[in-house]
Amino acid sequence: MSTGIFTAERGLGIIYCVIAHGTSPLVCHAIRHGNFTEVCQQVLEAIVSESNNRLSYAIDDYLFHYVCQDGFVYVCISDDDFERSKAFHFLEELKEKLGSC
Repeated sequence: MSTGIFTAERGLGIIYCVIAHGTSPLVCHAIRHGNFTEVCQQVLEAIVSESNNRLSYAIDDYLFHYVCQDGFVYVCISDDDFERSKAFHFLEELKEKLGSC
C-alpha cells in the first residue's frame, strides 16, 4: 500500500493487522515481535462482528482499531501515539481491496 503506514519504528505506524471472519483469523501480518496474535484473538472475541461498526481499544501502550462489516473484522494494532484517522483509513483500504477480489 502506498500510504506509508507500515514502519518498524515505535510511534510511526501500524505494527500488526488481521482480517477475520467473526473470531476466525483469515490472514495476519506483523512487523514487530510480540504476543499480538494472542491479544488480538481476545479482542476479536470481544467484538460483535454481526454489527457494522468501528472502534478503538487501548491496551497497554497499543491501540487496537477495528472495522466490522458483513461478518468480516479488519483489525490493526498501532502504537498509542499513532493517529486513529490513519489507522481507520488503512482499514478502509483493506476492506475495499478485499471487496474487489
